[in-house]
Amino acid sequence: MKRTLFVIACVLASLAMPAQDELTVEDIQNSGCLNETRGTDSQRVPTIVLKKEGSALSVQLLNYEENCCAEDFNVTSSISGSTGGLCSVSINVAPVGDDECDCICPYNVSFTLRDLEANTFYLKCWWYEGLVELTEGQSYQATYGGSFYSYHPFLKEGKTWNYQEYYHNLWDNQQWTKEVSYVINGTTEIDGKTYYKMYRISEEGSNYYCALREEGRKVWQYFSDEGDHLIYDLGMSVGDSYRPSYEPFYFQLSSIKPMWFHDDQLLNVLLYDIWTQDIPSEPAINVASTPIVEGVGCENGWNIIDYFAPQPPNGIIFREQFLSCYEDGKCLFTADDFNNLTTNGNIAYRPTIEDGKVWVVKVASNSWPTREEWTEFYYLEGDTIVNGQNAKRMLCDRVYATESENTYGEYVGACYEQDKKVYYSFFKGGMQFDFEQLYDFTLSTNDSITMPDGTILVVNKWSGEIPGFKGTCYDFWLNWDDFLAERWLEGVGSESWPWNNHPRWLNGNIGTLLTCSVGDEVIYYNSEVEDPFIMEARKGRFDFTHTVKTKPKAPIKREKSDACISSSEREVVRPEVKAPMRRETEQSLYGEYNEQQLGIYLDPVDDAYLVRITDETGKPVYEKAINAGNIVALNIDISTYAEGRYTVTVENSQEIFTGEFETQTTGIEENLKIEKLKDESIYNLQGQRLSSLQKGLNIVNGQKVYIK
Repeated sequence: MKRTLFVIACVLASLAMPAQDELTVEDIQNSGCLNETRGTDSQRVPTIVLKKEGSALSVQLLNYEENCCAEDFNVTSSISGSTGGLCSVSINVAPVGDDECDCICPYNVSFTLRDLEANTFYLKCWWYEGLVELTEGQSYQATYGGSFYSYHPFLKEGKTWNYQEYYHNLWDNQQWTKEVSYVINGTTEIDGKTYYKMYRISEEGSNYYCALREEGRKVWQYFSDEGDHLIYDLGMSVGDSYRPSYEPFYFQLSSIKPMWFHDDQLLNVLLYDIWTQDIPSEPAINVASTPIVEGVGCENGWNIIDYFAPQPPNGIIFREQFLSCYEDGKCLFTADDFNNLTTNGNIAYRPTIEDGKVWVVKVASNSWPTREEWTEFYYLEGDTIVNGQNAKRMLCDRVYATESENTYGEYVGACYEQDKKVYYSFFKGGMQFDFEQLYDFTLSTNDSITMPDGTILVVNKWSGEIPGFKGTCYDFWLNWDDFLAERWLEGVGSESWPWNNHPRWLNGNIGTLLTCSVGDEVIYYNSEVEDPFIMEARKGRFDFTHTVKTKPKAPIKREKSDACISSSEREVVRPEVKAPMRRETEQSLYGEYNEQQLGIYLDPVDDAYLVRITDETGKPVYEKAINAGNIVALNIDISTYAEGRYTVTVENSQEIFTGEFETQTTGIEENLKIEKLKDESIYNLQGQRLSSLQKGLNIVNGQKVYIK
């Protein structure tokens, strides 16, 4: 599927890169090569041993695999910021030696870190990336795939998951809402294995629901006719994959982040990418991402299988919305905690109304016998007061196939935002209408709202990535059918027109949002729709090379098809997924460019990065700190760049992406007098409205104009 990026760009507050301090490393020693015979020592297991004494941390890396000709090892370590309220410690080990032999040896490497006061911290060392909880004077050992902290069990006597059940029959308007709980109560033996019994409790009473068991950080649900079905594997390492026993989906672990929750409870948040592959010979498709919390479950509560539950028949809406999880009489986790989780931790709410925000909408008429299409550009420019309310002015430019029909700078209304609610005042026929509520981003799942025309919409709020967007989504169903009528995107608005919260058809016309952006940061782009006005801008594409700065060392990975592999083996499970994690590939980001713009797609990444462009001499011509967790792309103006080759880097302390592109003149002659164009409506090839003519190609009243 092609993706179009050359669009109106967006501005987001720059995020500073986390500060880092170097830790002193002393007493570096190594055993020398333990086995010089190639390929004969596959039984050695990579192991990390830690011991904390005062502010000193002793580290042993056992069976550390490196080139046979390594003469010594250089060890560096840094401590930075916080990860879920914890400091983060990184350790990098590099071989020393000029020669590189055609063989691999295991080594034992030991060293001591000084001035580390914390006993609980987030560690990145070798293959390990996760939480460390140490007790003074005690040695802790973790083999490949293991951990240094106490796992929080999923199953425990008395543990309770609370839900709100919602039922609505749209045909007879019968509906109800009631409280439901799933409670662990007692155990039973099945085929020689011990299971916890789960009961469903509601106002109708208590009923046995299912049997669950937990072993090796895996959770199974028992079915009398099919036996055990795997629902969770919570003992995985980043890059590992597993598949729920009977689902056509694979879960691939992309990150692990420890975070503090209620009563100072520290839990691991595991972010999984969900893949599906209908045809084995075709690449797998990444359909979504979802967080899973250790000891709690997913956004649907205890059962991840409900994520794939079939929709009820048309006309019936039935859902159980997770509310909270309690353990030992105390709140462990709530739905609000899930709502605050994103791909890179906690991201603040992004307002919909921002200075300079631009929406590009593709419009198609349903007129007969011809079907006309055009592009509308909505943008916020300037302030106004309507009925005593301060608001932003919304203007609109319309670009048609016939230049003479184009309109520019039309005032269409005013808008403002308050308490996550957006209000809009239409301007039509020379009249300014009263403000009406346009969006309400305080809604929760199963809330019902009535639109001005009487349409009832039922809400389903969910977080997780959709193509071209990384924020929170609000799906709406019409009251006369179980049909997805509309989707709102937090910080963006509707997937049709920005000022229209109704379904995307309006007055016989169908609107489809192409992009939403501010400045050079893109919040949303529609990867499924190609717009001729934007496609004309595409020129070239380049891929980025990916380098992990702290490269994990691990045994050679053997292919295994069993998704229920033992966690203790810690081999990376590799189902037939053709699109691996970026940690296993050299090219995972890509860019597109023309004479005016450089587009960098950021879908695969979700952390803080420094983006830099340098010319052939190494001189920086662009530099910006970004948070890739809430933007999907960068659209950078390169119209003033001199002809030549440029290098782009997207970098943080853990990894770096590097790509190159080249600028050159287009050879298109200037065909209009500059003096005559100064007061006209001017765009670049991406549809960005410009205040003046710029070097390179410009669109002036639908005509191409090249400025040297």
